[in-house]
Amino acid sequence: MDKLWKAWEREVAGWVGSRRNPLSGSNNVSDSGEGRLGDIIHPSAVIECKLRKSVSVISMMREEYRKAKKEGKAFIGVVREKGKKDLICLVLPYEEAKKVLREIGGIPSKKNHEPQPLEQSLKLTLKHSKEE
Repeated sequence: MDKLWKAWEREVAGWVGSRRNPLSGSNNVSDSGEGRLGDIIHPSAVIECKLRKSVSVISMMREEYRKAKKEGKAFIGVVREKGKKDLICLVLPYEEAKKVLREIGGIPSKKNHEPQPLEQSLKLTLKHSKEE
């Protein structure tokens, strides 16, 4: 039986139509011996998966998510560190995150039957959120 974190990586890999990168923490090489980053094998994105008992960013956003859900509105939490603009953290509901990753992977959704390039994925996801 898989460890929970491996099952999580496999689930996320399925969202982008791929597979997990075995031994990604220590091996990080493709079948041909070239370097390969991330927990998920993907041609145009590095996808890193973490599974923790508690994640402070998610815990911090959970009440706001519940309020948005109660109001029937989409929720996107945006967090960054003070003085640093190199990375931000987007907190999305589970199903919305799956939509984003499906589009990054080029997997058609029910509403969008054609795979989309990586740069279109967030635009389409925000559009889907408004329609629902």
